[in-house]
Amino acid sequence: MFSYCCTDFSILFDLTGPGNWKLNVDFLKGIALLSKNKNIMYVSDMYIQGTELETHYNCLDSVDSMTQIVYDDMDSDEAGVLIISNNTKHIKRWIELGFSTVLLEGDVELYKEWGFMPDEFWSYSDFNNFVKNTDFRIPYSSEKIGFPNITLPQTKIVPYMNEIHIPHTNYKCNVIFTGRYFALKDNRNYNQPLSRAIIGFKNNISSFDTAVKRTLGELINGVLTLNPTFSHITFVPPRPNKISRFIGLENFSFFNRNLEYDLLFSINDYPSPKKYSTFVEKYQCVYGNIGCRRRVSGHVLLVDDVFTSGATTAECARVLYEAGASAVTILPLAFTQVMNYHSQSIMPVVFDSNGDDYYLGLRTNDSSAYWYSKNENGRYNYRDFHSVNKEYLEYHGYYSTKLGFPQKYTDEKEVKAIIFDLDNTLISTEHLETYRQRNAGIEDSSLIYKEHIIIDPSVLMRLRQVGIRIGVVTSSQKNYAYRLLTVCQYPFDYLVAAKDTLRSKPSPDPLLKCALKLRVDPKYVLNIGDQLSDIKAGNNARMMNLDINEVISTKLLEKIIYKKQGLIINRSETIE
Repeated sequence: MFSYCCTDFSILFDLTGPGNWKLNVDFLKGIALLSKNKNIMYVSDMYIQGTELETHYNCLDSVDSMTQIVYDDMDSDEAGVLIISNNTKHIKRWIELGFSTVLLEGDVELYKEWGFMPDEFWSYSDFNNFVKNTDFRIPYSSEKIGFPNITLPQTKIVPYMNEIHIPHTNYKCNVIFTGRYFALKDNRNYNQPLSRAIIGFKNNISSFDTAVKRTLGELINGVLTLNPTFSHITFVPPRPNKISRFIGLENFSFFNRNLEYDLLFSINDYPSPKKYSTFVEKYQCVYGNIGCRRRVSGHVLLVDDVFTSGATTAECARVLYEAGASAVTILPLAFTQVMNYHSQSIMPVVFDSNGDDYYLGLRTNDSSAYWYSKNENGRYNYRDFHSVNKEYLEYHGYYSTKLGFPQKYTDEKEVKAIIFDLDNTLISTEHLETYRQRNAGIEDSSLIYKEHIIIDPSVLMRLRQVGIRIGVVTSSQKNYAYRLLTVCQYPFDYLVAAKDTLRSKPSPDPLLKCALKLRVDPKYVLNIGDQLSDIKAGNNARMMNLDINEVISTKLLEKIIYKKQGLIINRSETIE
């Protein structure tokens, strides 16, 4: 799904690939036409007639140098710009940086960077349709199917023949690319129903489970329509003594085929391949741990939810070949996108007026997407899918790049609230790690010695007395955090703990939630922590930020109290 706003996005053309586009008159006219009603710029070795001179840049050396055009000249960022590129070598970096990206007239068969797939593949004909209607898209099948209120008329299934090579054998597998799965750290996961559905599917949430099975049913039907030769449809097996999460898919199928849930099975509970780096190492981790219950023949369709490295599916395919299959095609619901999250600016989620962030829901009856928030009293607020998406992108337009610079406290700045980290910021808690890991409530204050106290509770009490609101944002779980603060008699106005927001630090979400609950604009909030992630989160939230060691060494909190007391006295004298 494109992450730019459908009405307010700009376009950067990266035309540094093959030069055949220069001879396509309709394409050149299309760029000129777009320049009349869109903010566009293009990088190429040729000026395009009908565009303004200042929109053209001679070929630059790298994607990173082109991003400066986005930030400096287009006054935008990853959330507000669509990249249309004909340079296959540049696609990976554009995506890694978090831009919505289209590969134009690139050879789909040659582009096999699974973890860095562009949002879409366009022909010149697709581009011409886009010029006529900038809402035009060709979403991947699994990103479209099963989510009625985000569907559009065209879909694209991208097949790759003999793409997966099984180590130490001559076996090869076909694989079908259908869509992308974004991890929580990626900004695009926020408004991506497919990613949310897969997370819910893995956690047995009913409506998400239904959405995934409905989508898989549609995908299998589409694949069988293109190629009806499959003799078996089977699935990557669960771990030993576990039930296949795919069971029940037959209720969402529109094809007359038997789904063989039990054909493959796990012999041993093998370790996760994630901890290994190379594909061969990952494969070796799985090798010998998958079995096949009976002989097979012909062309087998092997279905999985998420394709990450391909190690598990490769071993499943090897076993199927050994059991008699003449061909194996792998059909995942989505491919994990392997992003360098440190290269991306972090955009916060959208909160409602009460400071509660929106979560994406899927209706059980038709899997249509919607947004909801839930307050502390258990009351729900429901919103339309498109309206919140639009609000998210409009609210955060240019947001991420404007916040990437340190927002440090100075004496001239006004402080209306202070948000503290908990562990090793207010209190030294290395000796309480067992409690923290178990989310156990600390009932006995004798566990806390004087030397464990970093900031005395009386300091927070005096801060509140002079009008400073106090928040605590911690990555520890709520029961542990609340009981520790209570036992140590720390006064605070609001606590945000682990799982109170979808994402944790260095995402700005927990800090912004706390600021909203404190009813203080983030620019008047001083954020104090002991970890780099604390400071990064504060920067992303547009807050003032200081490390706890600097706060202690400069006696900053005493200075703030003194300054506030002076303001209070001056105001009292003015009133008198």
